[in-house]
Amino acid sequence: MWKLIIKRVLLMIPQLLLMTLLVFWLAKFMPGDPFTGKFSPQLDLNQLREMRKAAGLDDPWYVQYVRWIGNVFHGNFGESFVMKKDVTTLIGQRIGNTVMLSIFGLILTYLIGIPMAVAAAKKEGKFIDNFFLTFTSITFGIPAVIVYLFLIFMFGYMLHWFPTTGSVSLSAEGPIQIFLSRIYHVILPATAYALLGTVGIFNYLRVGLLDTRNLDFIKTARAKGVSEKAIFWKHNFRNSVLPLAQGFGYQIVSIFGGAVILETIFNFPGMGQLFTNSVTTNDSAVITTLILFSGFLSLVGAMLSDLILAWVDPRVRIS
Repeated sequence: MWKLIIKRVLLMIPQLLLMTLLVFWLAKFMPGDPFTGKFSPQLDLNQLREMRKAAGLDDPWYVQYVRWIGNVFHGNFGESFVMKKDVTTLIGQRIGNTVMLSIFGLILTYLIGIPMAVAAAKKEGKFIDNFFLTFTSITFGIPAVIVYLFLIFMFGYMLHWFPTTGSVSLSAEGPIQIFLSRIYHVILPATAYALLGTVGIFNYLRVGLLDTRNLDFIKTARAKGVSEKAIFWKHNFRNSVLPLAQGFGYQIVSIFGGAVILETIFNFPGMGQLFTNSVTTNDSAVITTLILFSGFLSLVGAMLSDLILAWVDPRVRIS
């Protein structure tokens, strides 16, 4: 296992360097620069040129890249000319909300998707199987924005069960009330994500359970007199869940990508909403940092998926 971890970490180093180069060139091709937000009729153009020269924007691109990557490794991602704050400060104020949304969304996705698939596979062709198949087919065909808006309208405005904006109530006082208020605010968007995320888990696991039950090792266990309950959980389910284990790492980081739409619709102040606002205001420093962060998470997710698969499947460790 340790050899696999070291191998994947070493493989990530050139991938990270290539990703930083791509993000750097993306920032270079974007209109404007860090001083665009400071431009005003009162600012002298000569003074603006001096500011650009002092910041090294007139240096060759490779000099700028080395300087930028050095700042990145020291945690300096620049300043948002729209918010007038360091990018690290802006991300630090919102990353907690996105992490909480990701955790709750991921937990609900597996808590809903796995029991649905198990129940459907055990009752193949029966009412509950047809019901879940119809539900997932309808859910898969509906755009995510429609589902989000429907849940906001139904549970936010009609029933008034959950808040439809923000991440904490202004009236919350003390750490316990603030924490409970954050959980209360995250339930509806996390449930909205889970309803759409369960489709893939349900389909993969249901098909895996139905295919695996006809394999030779299942027939051998049944011929030896092993109980059907033990056959299902120790043999069928354990082997069918491997694709889900492999995709678990991607599931962790995919919520950060999906949060762009989710947090914008629910007006949830996380990193996804920050990215949307940065794009609309052309805040290049924030955009490039969030893209770099998302790419880094994708690499980490791929590594986690391989490690989780190696942990649950000894054949991967042997190879």
